[in-house]
Amino acid sequence: MIRTVRNLLTIDPGFRADGVLTMRISTPSLWYPDAPRVVAFWDDIQRRVSALPGVKHVAAVRLLPLATEMGDWGLRVEGYTPPPNQGTPGDWQVVTPGYFETLRLSLREGRTFTASDGLGAPMAMIVNRGFEQQYFAGRRALGGRVRIGGDTTYTYTIVGVVDDVHHNTLTGVVKPQFYVTLAQFAVSPGNTRRSMSLVVRTDGDPAALISAVRSTVKAVDPRLPLSEVRTMREIVNAAIGGQRFAMQTLGVFGGVALLLSAIGIFGIVSQVVASRFHEFGIRAALGASPRELMAISLRSGLRQAMVGLGVGIIAALMLTRVLGALLQDVSSTDPVTFIAVVVVTGVVAVLASLGPARRAGRIDPNIALRAD
Repeated sequence: MIRTVRNLLTIDPGFRADGVLTMRISTPSLWYPDAPRVVAFWDDIQRRVSALPGVKHVAAVRLLPLATEMGDWGLRVEGYTPPPNQGTPGDWQVVTPGYFETLRLSLREGRTFTASDGLGAPMAMIVNRGFEQQYFAGRRALGGRVRIGGDTTYTYTIVGVVDDVHHNTLTGVVKPQFYVTLAQFAVSPGNTRRSMSLVVRTDGDPAALISAVRSTVKAVDPRLPLSEVRTMREIVNAAIGGQRFAMQTLGVFGGVALLLSAIGIFGIVSQVVASRFHEFGIRAALGASPRELMAISLRSGLRQAMVGLGVGIIAALMLTRVLGALLQDVSSTDPVTFIAVVVVTGVVAVLASLGPARRAGRIDPNIALRAD
C-alpha cells in the first residue's frame, strides 16, 4: 500500500493543483432567469476576484476534476462514422475563459477560450487529445466541426487541443472530452448552467484567499449560496483517500504485529534458555564457549521465527488478493514486498533473541549445576 500511494502521487492528473482555491456557487433561475444574466454574473465575479492581491487567474467550471464524476454527451463529428451499434460520446465540460490558464492545462494546438467566445460569436470548442485520437485518427482536429446531440442548428468549430485530464479517477481511462464556454453552451444545446465552481490561482497559500473571495462574491450578490470551499490539492488528496487510509491502517496493524512478534520471540527464547539452564551449565563445564552457547540460543529463536515466516507467507499469498482493487502498479504477490517483509522480520527476530542469548553465554556452570 505504501508503494501504491507513492505510485498514485506520481500520476500526472493533467492539471496543476498547487495554489488553486475552489468553491461552488449557484445562480437560481428566480434571480438569474436567462443566460445573459448568468454570463454577466460570472464575468463580474471574475473581474472582481482577479483584482484581489495575489490572484493570478480566475475562471469557472461545470465540474472540478477528481471531485465529481462526469457523464458524456452524444455528438456528431463531421468526417467520422461510428462503428455499427456505437455512438460518438464525449465527456462534456462547460467553462469560462481563463479556465485552462487557471488549472494550467497544456495547450497542444490552437488556442484557448477568450472573452470573444461569447453570445453571438462563432461557436468554439476545445477537445482533449483522446478526442482527437479517437474521432480524428489520421486527421487534424483543429478546424473540425462538431454538433452536440441532435442539434442541427449550431455547429461548433474546434479551435484548440489540450492534454488529457484525469477527471473521474486518477487511474481510470481518460475518455474523449470536449470543452465549450458557458455562454455558448446556453445556446447549444440550450442549457444554462446554474451551478459552477469558481477556481482561483495564486502564487501563495490558496486558503489565505478564502475570506477575500467569499467577501467579493457576497458583494456581488449576498443571496447566493457558497459551498464546497476547498483547495485543488485537497481534492487530489481525497482522490487517493481510500488507498492512503488503507496504507495508514495496515501500517498501524503491521507495526503492532511486528512489536507483538518481537515480544513473542523474546519470550520464547527466554523460556528456551531457562528450560535448558542445566544443559547450558554442563556444556559450559565441558568447554563450550560463551559464543557457542549464544549461537544455540539464537538458533532456537530464529527457528521459531522462520516457522512463523513460512506460515505467514503462505497465508499472505492467499489473503493479499483482496487488496487487488486498491493497488496501483503493484502486484498483490509483489516479490519486493515479500522479500522486504522477510528481511525486516528476520532482523527483528535476531534483535529479540540477542538478550536471552547473551544471558545464556554468561551462564556460570558452577551455579547452573548446583541449581539442579
